[in-house]
Parts: sequence; C-alpha cells; structure tokens
Amino acid sequence: MAEFPKDIKIPYMDEEVHDILTKYVSFIEALHDTHQLLQIFDFNLSQFHDCCMVYYNDRIVWKGTKQSLSSIEINGFLINIISSGKTLVDAIETMLGAEVSKEFADQFKIDYISKAYDKEFSYRFLYYLRNFSQHGYLPVSQRCDGRFCFDLSQIMAVPHMNVSKSMQES
Repeated sequence: MAEFPKDIKIPYMDEEVHDILTKYVSFIEALHDTHQLLQIFDFNLSQFHDCCMVYYNDRIVWKGTKQSLSSIEINGFLINIISSGKTLVDAIETMLGAEVSKEFADQFKIDYISKAYDKEFSYRFLYYLRNFSQHGYLPVSQRCDGRFCFDLSQIMAVPHMNVSKSMQES
C-alpha cells in the first residue's frame, strides 16, 4: 500500500467554514428526508391509480382480475393518500423552520398552506377527513348499489369532531 505523500498539505478549516458546511449538510439531509416523504405520497397516489379506475358516477372499479373493491380497500387507499399528504406538508413546514428560519416558515404557511386551506374546499375537506380517519372513523361508505361515497351526514355527526366554520359554510 502506498504512503500518503508528505508534501501535500491539508488546509485548516476555520470555525466559520465548518459551521457553514455543517448547516449545508443538515439542510441537504432535511431536504432528502422531505423528498422521501414526497415519494411516499406519490407512491400512495400511484398505488390507487394503478389499481383503480374512477368514474364520474361514483363507480370505482378494480383494474385487475378482481371484480370489485371493498370499502376497506377504498378507505385504505384514501387514508394512506391524505395522511401521507398531511405528513409531507407538516414536514416541509418543519424543515423550513429548522433549516431556514421560523419567520420564513411562518410566511410560507401564510402564503401557501393557510391560503390553500382558506381558498379550496377540497383542501379543508381532505384535512377534515384525515383528522376524522385518525380518530378511528372510515371516511368512505359503500351504498347498497355498490357505489362509494362520503356519507356527509355520518361524517358531520361525530360528536367530538369539531367542524370549522369555513368547512360548515362550504
């Protein structure tokens, strides 16, 4: 094995450069973790799209040889999608606060997350369904004719789930 040449000098890394590199590596690691959460969300969406065909008349059909889907399978897909989406949004907010600044994360939340919540009924509804399912309820019901639906009377009637004013008005 060859010896390390003695005439090569390794430069001294001062504390400032070391701190910058440490922060950079920390940011890259946090970004990588957040990217993995995005990949999990994409995976959950693609699992649903790869397995199911959704029609406008509330029919959802299995693409494989299986004839029909159960409400357990549909709820499993939906809960995985909305939970991984919420986890991704939370992780982005946390990563920005830890790696950039709390002020930047707060502004990001105001400009993007809260704005989407306030503007889009679907965001509020999925956020509510995520909380609903995390408290042990299944958001999708199967009707007698085999079609799937969100039974809003059942969803809204759960006593300990608070429905926001903006959600009620939608």
